[in-house]
Amino acid sequence: MSKFQKLRFSYIPIAPHCHFLTTVNTKITNSPTVVATALGDRLTVFREKLAEEQSALDWVEKSDLTEKIKDADKRQDRALTGLRVVVNGQMFHGSPTIADAATRIYGLLMEPGDITRRPYEDESGYVESIIRQLSTGGMYYNDVQTISLTAPSVTTQITELKNANNLFKQLLEQRDAQSLLKPGKTFKEIRKEIEPVYHDMVTIIDANAVVNTSPGFAALIDLLNPEIDRLNAEHHRVRHDIAHCQPEEIPAQQYTGYPVNPTPKVLYVTANDGTVRLELGKDYDLRYKDNIEVGNALCIIKGIGEYKGSKTVSFIIKRL
Repeated sequence: MSKFQKLRFSYIPIAPHCHFLTTVNTKITNSPTVVATALGDRLTVFREKLAEEQSALDWVEKSDLTEKIKDADKRQDRALTGLRVVVNGQMFHGSPTIADAATRIYGLLMEPGDITRRPYEDESGYVESIIRQLSTGGMYYNDVQTISLTAPSVTTQITELKNANNLFKQLLEQRDAQSLLKPGKTFKEIRKEIEPVYHDMVTIIDANAVVNTSPGFAALIDLLNPEIDRLNAEHHRVRHDIAHCQPEEIPAQQYTGYPVNPTPKVLYVTANDGTVRLELGKDYDLRYKDNIEVGNALCIIKGIGEYKGSKTVSFIIKRL
C-alpha cells in the first residue's frame, strides 16, 4: 500500500478505496502486462492532453500582446477618469452656462457606468462613442468648447483619451490577427478531457493496489512512480488564493480631486504560517473604486500569475 500512496496524483483528489471496490472490479487483473498496457495507453493520452493544455495556457499568459493590452487598458481607464474629474469640477462653476455644459458632458461620460468590468471590445467601443460625441460635429462639441474657456485641460484630456483608445484598438486588432494561431480548444475544454483519462488511470491503479497479489504489480508501480512524478511536476500548477494575503493597512489619504491610488505592501500567508511578500505586477494587480471623492474608497487586490482570486480592502479619503 505504501507504494500506491505515492501514485495518488496531486492533480485531482481520489475517492476512498471502498468506492472502487464496488464499481471497478472489472479493472482488477493479476497480469502486470495487462495493467501496464492499459495504463500505458492512458498515460500517452494524458501526456498529449497536458501538452494541449500547456499550449492553451501559453496563448493566454505568454502572448507578447497580453501585457501590452493590459497596460493600454489601464492608460485608457486613467484617461477617462481624468476627463471625468475635470468635467465634474466644472459642474460647480459659478456660471450657469458652464455648469450646465459640464453637467451634460458628465452625464455622457458616466452613462456606460464602470466600463472596466466590460469585455475589452465593448470597453473600446464605448470610449470611441464618447470621443466621437465630444469631437467636432459631435452632439457635445459645443459644450466642450464652453467649459474649455475655464478648464482648458479638458481638451488635453480628450486628446489623451483618443490616443489611448487608438492604441488599445490597434493592439486588439493585432491580437485578433494572431487568433489564427490560437489553439482550437480552451484551457477549460482541455481540462474536461483530461479529467476522465486521469480518473480511469486512478481506477485501474487503485483497484489493483487493493487486491492484486501479483509480485509483478509492485514492480510495475515502481516503474510508474517516476513517470507520475514527472507528469505531476509538469502539470500541477498551484495557484494560491489571494484571499489569504495580508495587505498592510492603508492610512487616510488626502483628497486632491483626482483618483487616489495607494499601493499597499501585500504579504501572503503560507501553509506553515510564514509570509511571503508579493510583487505588484507579477503576483497581483490593483484596482480601485470610489477613489476620488471624500469618504470610503476601495482597493481591490486581484491575483495574477501564480495567484488567483481577489481581496478588497478599504481606506479613507479626507481633507487633511
